[in-house]
Formats: sequence, C-alpha cells, structure tokens
Amino acid sequence: MRQLRLHWEVYVWDEGGLIGQVRVAQERLIYERHGRDKSEDISWPDFISKLRAIETEKWSDLHLCTHMDKDRATAAGIPIVDPVTEVYQALLPLYEASVRRAS
Repeated sequence: MRQLRLHWEVYVWDEGGLIGQVRVAQERLIYERHGRDKSEDISWPDFISKLRAIETEKWSDLHLCTHMDKDRATAAGIPIVDPVTEVYQALLPLYEASVRRAS
C-alpha cells in the first residue's frame, strides 16, 4: 500500500456513500471518517471489525485504490497506463489468491 500509495475506501450507500478511508502512514494505519477533521490510528483487526459492523442488508463497497488529479492524468497522456499497470500487477497475486479461496 505504501509503495503504490494505495488506500482503502469504505462506501455504505444507505449512509450517503463514502464513510471512511484507511491509509498507511509510517508504520501504522490511519482511519479517516468521512466528514470529520480528526483521524485515528487503527489496527488491521479493528479495520476488519469496522467492516463486519456494517449491516449486511446495506449496500456497501470496499475499494483499494489510489487517486491522480485530473491535470496530472491528462498531462500524462498514453503513458498513464504505466502506473495503472504497476498497480494491477502488484494486486494480481491477491486477486488470484482470493479466487482460489472462493473455489
């Protein structure tokens, strides 16, 4: 996550969409609740607990992502595929492991 500047975004659509983000900072995780100025340290088990606490009947999404501002993306032109490809290649083993586990 740190190397590729990735972070988790948690969406609960019944609650208006984005509810929080988890980012890596130094040697710790930081949870930022959407709409609040204050962030808090969070552990992996606590993050999983927050995800499990989302009511199952509510439509929710969990994204592992990065962002690039529009000007930088537009200026990159065709070579924008390079950082995108780097992220996909890094995440492919995670995807393959999840597919094997689900089978």
